[in-house]
Amino acid sequence: MPARSESEADPEHGTLRLRGSIDAASAPALLAQWAGRAATLRRIDLSAVTRIDSAGVALVQELLERARAAGGQATLTQVPDRYLQVCKAHRIDHGTA
Repeated sequence: MPARSESEADPEHGTLRLRGSIDAASAPALLAQWAGRAATLRRIDLSAVTRIDSAGVALVQELLERARAAGGQATLTQVPDRYLQVCKAHRIDHGTA
């Protein structure tokens, strides 16, 4: 059975919390769910991400770009080492301060 992914919003604080496995299987649905609301994001919390691949990193990067394009100052919090490893392997700016 594939690992499950979930997301939860805290609109008062502009936080999106991603949970579980954020990968090629889950990223398209998460993007569809959050792309239209990216402008409201101030933080993407990755503390509960148990697995992330290049598709998961692409999802996070896309949401950050959309939030910033809308004039926001979205940042990442609780970034797991695996996220940074995937970014480094693919020469992607990891989006952390």
